[in-house]
Amino acid sequence: LGLAPVAERAISSGLSGGQRKRASIGMEIASRPCVLMLDEPSSGLDASTAHRIIDTVLEGASEEHCTTFATIHQPRWTTLSLFDMLILLAPGGHLVYAGPVAGVKAYFLAVPRVDFPNNQNPADVFIDATVFDSARAMLVEGVWKNPPQCLRAVLIPTPEMEDEESQEPWQTQEFGKMLGALWRSFAGTREDETGQQAEQQIFSASGGVASESAKSSPSSDGEDAPARLRAGCTEARALKLGATLPTSPARYARLAKEADERIEDMHWAEQVWLHIARALLVTCRQLWPTILVNQALTIGVICLFSLAMPTLGVRIFLKLALLCALLCAIQSVPAQRIFGGDERRMAAREAAINSPAQVVFSFVGKDLAALPEIALGAICVSLTYWPLVSTNASGSDLFSFAFMFHYAIWGMNYIWSIAFEPHTAMLLGVIVSFMSFLFCGVQPETGALLKAMHGHGVLLML
Repeated sequence: LGLAPVAERAISSGLSGGQRKRASIGMEIASRPCVLMLDEPSSGLDASTAHRIIDTVLEGASEEHCTTFATIHQPRWTTLSLFDMLILLAPGGHLVYAGPVAGVKAYFLAVPRVDFPNNQNPADVFIDATVFDSARAMLVEGVWKNPPQCLRAVLIPTPEMEDEESQEPWQTQEFGKMLGALWRSFAGTREDETGQQAEQQIFSASGGVASESAKSSPSSDGEDAPARLRAGCTEARALKLGATLPTSPARYARLAKEADERIEDMHWAEQVWLHIARALLVTCRQLWPTILVNQALTIGVICLFSLAMPTLGVRIFLKLALLCALLCAIQSVPAQRIFGGDERRMAAREAAINSPAQVVFSFVGKDLAALPEIALGAICVSLTYWPLVSTNASGSDLFSFAFMFHYAIWGMNYIWSIAFEPHTAMLLGVIVSFMSFLFCGVQPETGALLKAMHGHGVLLML
């Protein structure tokens, strides 16, 4: 998708609007959906980039047997030709054309009798011919030389209006309705007729004038218009009569099996490593200030309580209830970052389209990627706690305890962040912090806390 030069940048602040659009397309393709719907994927991109992006997306979708829908505005003809089918709507939602891209020029030559200048993009001509203002300008300027009488009567109701630029509201609505009526008549004819009968009916739909107009408008590639018209009608007729790709259940089962086999070709360890690498990249981007500030806060709170309670001295840290409450409150915020917020929405979307095994691989990968941050928190607590207390425990024992305690806190907050919305999960993290303090025996005692800070311990409790 042309994003390799900016692969290490954060999407929120390091990418332009067009690059963000390409990144969002890539995120959808990476989930390997069965149906992909793109809303204006080429907007904000230059013509060359838009063609390359759409070509890449459609090629990847074809390989994955993914049905792709896209709304696209002002495409190049080469870009439009990348699609198999085209639905063209006039203002007001009137259906103007629905069929193969290869047959759209033939239809506009035969039925609306639109002329295609050699130096103009055919896709622009289609769009201009379906919008009242531009269609009227084409007629007045002589670009659209011989429209059907039903369209001419709407575009220029009276000869006096030919030089006027004003329009009436009814004209815009009626113009779209007439284009839709022409297509319905054409599509109905193709359903009722077969072979040469349908083709002859198309040519005679406008009294033979369309054939003369087509003959006088050779294409830029040297192919005569009648030949193009017959080729387009043949493909369009094949579409209507069911001569398309087989759609049997056996074929769908085969395509689904092929897609599953491509997923299974990737070893489970490789899938887990991909999730670890992605989670580590996110963690590195948040190293400053989120992670380092959180560890500094942990060290500061432990030191603050030891200095604020001189009457208890270091004995306060022997009361693990208070230490448990402090660590629960401080570590709940970074723990919920792993599976909460945007990660929670993304995980829910992936769980809806991936297999249970892939969901497990994603969870294991993110969990393993969080171990370095958990270890960093355990190191900060151990190095702060150990010098302040008199204990017979070794440094390794203290670190092991701190690491297991941190991992338990993070695991508990994983549950909150997965099961609840971010604000609810954060509130539960705080509530559990106080509950852990209460159910550990409320130590140190309330009287001891009130005597802290030279008799002003009530401020600390508040």
